[in-house]
Amino acid sequence: MTPILFFIIFSYHLETLNNPKVYSDSIPQTKIGEQTWTSENLNVITFQNGDTIPQAQSAEEWQLAFEKQAPAWCWYEKNGVYLKEHGIIYNYYAISDSRQLAPKGWSIPSSSDFLKMHTFLESISDPCLALRDSTSWPKTTDVYVASGFNSSPSGYRGEYGFKYHNALVKYWTTSKVLSDHPRGLIDFYNIDRMGNCGIASEAKNCGAFVRCILKY
Repeated sequence: MTPILFFIIFSYHLETLNNPKVYSDSIPQTKIGEQTWTSENLNVITFQNGDTIPQAQSAEEWQLAFEKQAPAWCWYEKNGVYLKEHGIIYNYYAISDSRQLAPKGWSIPSSSDFLKMHTFLESISDPCLALRDSTSWPKTTDVYVASGFNSSPSGYRGEYGFKYHNALVKYWTTSKVLSDHPRGLIDFYNIDRMGNCGIASEAKNCGAFVRCILKY
């Protein structure tokens, strides 16, 4: 490869990684029952007002952001190649910030929002299969109705590091859990490769992906 060609490719790669999506009216979305959901993981690095969300580039920076109750984001395994397929991992203070992480007209779902979607899908199909994309999960011979939600097994950031890429995905909700856990608990919606899905609680210093729901 010539030096000039390498520079062009490398520059394009950096530009792609450093300019996550700016959403417009063409937000990828799917209608599930009475709800409208985004059909890909969120990958913005600014709040609605344009303020930039800091990137946590190490475990220390991620933990410091939590201790300071400051918003932060990262890529899975701190590797930008995951951006296009999986989007961005956010911390609790990014999804709960009053400047609003979700694009205008959208919101971060509560556990009740996810449960409403889950219940609707149960009435027509296997919800855990219906929420999957068509390429990233183990093949199944079960018959199901695709919802267009298009989840992939993107993993998440646990209390002690990145976990379960290609095994499950964890999505933020805004629903806190009453608990004496030292770091506090919050509900997440999980989908795994074993065919399970649903709400589960975990510590607030974890990081997860974001789907948005259209406001009504």
